[in-house]
Amino acid sequence: FSIRPEHVRFAEGPLAAGEVEVSGLLHDIQYQGSATTACGPAMEWNAYYCRADNSIGIHQGLAQWIYDEIGEFGVVQVLAHEWGHHIQKTAALTTIIPMFTELQADCLAGVYAQDAQERGILTADDLAATWLLALNAGDSLDTPWFDDNAHGNSVQRLFHFNQGYLLGAEACYAMF
Repeated sequence: FSIRPEHVRFAEGPLAAGEVEVSGLLHDIQYQGSATTACGPAMEWNAYYCRADNSIGIHQGLAQWIYDEIGEFGVVQVLAHEWGHHIQKTAALTTIIPMFTELQADCLAGVYAQDAQERGILTADDLAATWLLALNAGDSLDTPWFDDNAHGNSVQRLFHFNQGYLLGAEACYAMF
């Protein structure tokens, strides 16, 4: 499968100029098996952002599964979430609660989707795919909010994505 280049213009759009300067992001890296990054090993069936070299990546098997089950823009949204972590670093957006960091990255992925819609490349089907992805990517309800690996349950993830999509970057910055 392939992702259309216009779908991965992360370093452009509403967060690239103005309130946040974004530069030096390496993106759309697909890896097989276990890969080594500047931050250590990248886990299989996962995606990552590495603060040490500002890279994002997604395991090829996970990307293929999302592409087959949800669609191209589902893969783009996973990468946009990881790009959101780069924005957090660049803008010095910090919180001590890991789940809040993840939800803010979901919000920033929503900002990316809003920009994609304004550029005319986000379809109603793409938006539905991102909602489906959020609903399938949430933590189980018994995951404690303070767990270091918590990303938020499905409702929380969808809510925060929609905050960015509907209200823009300012809503994401004001979250935590």
